[in-house]
Amino acid sequence: MSGRRRVKNVAYDEDEWGFNDDDWDEDDDDYEPEVPARPAAALRKSTSAGASGRVPATKPPSRPSEKNVKNGAASNRSGEESSRGRRSQGPQQSGNSDSKFVNCKSSEAYHTQNAFAPNAEPLSASSGTATAKPHEPRNGSEGLDSPASRSAAVRTPGRPKPLTLVVVGHVDAGKSTLVGQLLRSTGTVEENVVQKMKKLSGEAGKGSFFLAWLCDEGDDERERGVTVDVSIRVVVTPNTGRRLALVDAPGHREFVCNMLGGAVLADVALLVVDTARFEAGFDGQTKEHLLIARCLGIQHFLVALNKMDELAWSEEMYAKTVERLRAYMVGLEMNCAPGQISFVPISAFRGVNVVNADALAAIEKARAEGAGKRKPDPRSVADAEERERHMQALASWWTGPTVLEAIEHLEIRSRSDQQKLLSEPFAACVADAWSPSASSVDVHLSFKVVQGVLRVGDTVVGLPGETPMVCRSLVSFGETRESCESGDIVEKGVFSPGSHGSHAVIDVSVGSVLCARSHLLPVTTVCRCRLMVFGTDLPLVQGRQFVAHIHTFTGACTIRKIVGVINKKTGKLQGASGEKRAACAALGRGMVGLVEIATATSVAVQVKSTAGNQDGKDAPTSVLSHIILRDRGKTVAAGVIVATA
Repeated sequence: MSGRRRVKNVAYDEDEWGFNDDDWDEDDDDYEPEVPARPAAALRKSTSAGASGRVPATKPPSRPSEKNVKNGAASNRSGEESSRGRRSQGPQQSGNSDSKFVNCKSSEAYHTQNAFAPNAEPLSASSGTATAKPHEPRNGSEGLDSPASRSAAVRTPGRPKPLTLVVVGHVDAGKSTLVGQLLRSTGTVEENVVQKMKKLSGEAGKGSFFLAWLCDEGDDERERGVTVDVSIRVVVTPNTGRRLALVDAPGHREFVCNMLGGAVLADVALLVVDTARFEAGFDGQTKEHLLIARCLGIQHFLVALNKMDELAWSEEMYAKTVERLRAYMVGLEMNCAPGQISFVPISAFRGVNVVNADALAAIEKARAEGAGKRKPDPRSVADAEERERHMQALASWWTGPTVLEAIEHLEIRSRSDQQKLLSEPFAACVADAWSPSASSVDVHLSFKVVQGVLRVGDTVVGLPGETPMVCRSLVSFGETRESCESGDIVEKGVFSPGSHGSHAVIDVSVGSVLCARSHLLPVTTVCRCRLMVFGTDLPLVQGRQFVAHIHTFTGACTIRKIVGVINKKTGKLQGASGEKRAACAALGRGMVGLVEIATATSVAVQVKSTAGNQDGKDAPTSVLSHIILRDRGKTVAAGVIVATA
């Protein structure tokens, strides 16, 4: 297991911002920057990108020590991974342009510096730092196999259930800028950190990128102006106190696989659209990002029509863009429910229609009171005045919610569906894995809880290696917790070996699945899938090779057999009811078929359930059942796993 991070988890604490503070002087609290002349429109990000590299199959590296893996080393601008930083996992070695593009980070030093501040609250709430108490493992009889462990996780009464959103869209649409604006406008990030980013980005000649730099920390990301790694930020909404995990995904076509890994973790997709340049982005990555999110089972979409200030807040342009997007999203390829799509006009850079005015005023008041004798920043005053002018222009025709208000009131599943998931045996897909040190036997994991409940002290099994582990601690949505439940994203879970001695090596990495001991999911290299074929120059035929994405697993696969064609109207295999079955050797664009696929390495999956809900509707498909096939940088087909060999 390497020290490399695939998903960055960063919170901004009073003393730990996750940045190098050597160049930030002690007296910078009184820093009074000059007021630069603001351009008429926000500067566009650079669209330069590195070439797609092939990743050869390499021998899994040994677990590195911190002195051998330096913080920020091996930043790879060509898009190729260094073998030193590769994970000790076969499934990630795809051998084509769909490789993971990530940056090397030090192991525990990076995580300690950038860990979530426990119980972090916005500025409008009372501040304070909670100290996590050491967790004692419970009796083995109280593990995941006991009924008591499947009860609901302990939560604050009255607090809405946390929500995970993946922020997607075409390159330069303003995704990282929107996330940075949400961090700033909710008080998650202190204003002096924002001013620090303004100073650093200005010195680098990228002054309009300061909000994006709150998310994009890598040197290559800041130099090129594009997001490469997936990063996660936690925001607490000021009105309802709902905790949101914002998964900032890259938009460049070279990094679609990283975006896909982030989308697996999400419940909702927040699509950011560059309204002023909609046509170029729509035929670029906008469509593919939407399609990937839908193929992973995401049903709720919030569309932020960004950069409306460049169009003078034109209601006509807003309506035309909404019409184009809605037509595609409710069409045959995506088949979204119209009631589960929302549209909001915004300017992420100027902070217009991102957070409502009352909440923003409360945050700014709290900042002013906390500043004490600190002199007000003239740029902050100018920004507020300019934002007010744009808000008045938008208010002439827009009466809908802000982005944060729309997110706050999202309900992604009914109470009965949630209770059903809670009653299921625990299962989770691992999005990241790292070791605290070269000598440690513990492993730190980031994962998405798909179903069931996990409590500190429970014993779980890591698949496909059937590795027993004991959960020692959990950090979820920025809080140190005793348990997590279905739908939760765990930024950091500490696990120790569960058997074979205290010095056993835990063989769990990206693409692994955590399960309850008594309910292990099937591990296979051959599965039957119900697939729909999208854009492809060549049809799906026996022997054709792809890169398969199954939850967080990525690996090479081969079409073993085209079983048959599925009738779109009936949903049944042609010839299954006694009628003559038409011979089928290939599946072309728009066709749906039953296909047998063989993966190069073993993967844990969950076969799609055929049982329906009490209301007669099909049960929601688990993310562990979804599969996406990609080839040469394009999404070719997607569907669900219906059987294993």
